Amino acid sequence: MDRSEKELKVMLMLLEHGVSRDVAIVAVNEIWSEQDLDEIISLPPEKVAEIAQDMKDL
Repeated sequence: MDRSEKELKVMLMLLEHGVSRDVAIVAVNEIWSEQDLDEIISLPPEKVAEIAQDMKDL
């Protein structure tokens, strides 16, 4: 899986948990490294939900 596929997968995961599109785009494209994306993809759904909630609280 290349970086763009990882970005898309993580963005979709975040959007499913109610993170706004703009916040998801900035996080995936500007903040997180490819290693971060790999780690997020490997997390269980409840951990992704926690990350999403933290992002919504910003």
